[in-house]
Amino acid sequence: MGKNFRSYLLDLRNTSTHFKGVRMGLTNTLLDGYETARYGTAVFGLSEYLRYQEALSELATVVKARSGTSQRQHQSAAKT
Repeated sequence: MGKNFRSYLLDLRNTSTHFKGVRMGLTNTLLDGYETARYGTAVFGLSEYLRYQEALSELATVVKARSGTSQRQHQSAAKT
């Protein structure tokens, strides 16, 4: 990928064709959680961590589903 996680999330949020299956709110939740944990002065407690972890799991599910679809498309194209 060659980018850091924050840049990846910003790209997801700012692309004109939003990453298929990823809600805008999801990327905002991840960006807010990342920036709060990394740079914020407020407490990043258990509830904030759990909210961030849930959003991260949702993103991982979407990315895995999409990469599985891409692999099947490539395999199908290779057979023809």
